[in-house]
Amino acid sequence: MDLLQDDLLTDETELSIEQEAKSCLFETAKWAKFIAISFFIITELVIFFVFIFGSDLTGNWRRFGGGSDSAYFAGIVIGMLLVAGVIGVTYYFLLDFGTQIRRGLETEDIHTVNRGLKSLKTHFIIIGILSMLGVLGGLINLFSN
Repeated sequence: MDLLQDDLLTDETELSIEQEAKSCLFETAKWAKFIAISFFIITELVIFFVFIFGSDLTGNWRRFGGGSDSAYFAGIVIGMLLVAGVIGVTYYFLLDFGTQIRRGLETEDIHTVNRGLKSLKTHFIIIGILSMLGVLGGLINLFSN
């Protein structure tokens, strides 16, 4: 174990990795930032279109026998804001991963790389929990019919 650490780390604050691994991490950081920013933009566009076409949604709600248009629209807005909040937090951690890894590799600072990897871990934990909730919801829907 100590031999492996001696090979990879020259001292406590300096990171030494092979060039191929470094280029893969740089590429991964670039894609992580692209994906995170794309999700931010798509989420903002969806919220924008909900506000623009919200009257059409509430009109369809009334046509199919629903109650108050304003209550339905408020429910849609609250739901969209909750979804946007979850997406925002989740993909903030992915964006932070990309930023921290890139900065850590450029400055060869292991602490910055570790913060980036912790952000990636948090991103995957949130995605894993959301995936499990989605599967659970699908199973409940499947067996309730």
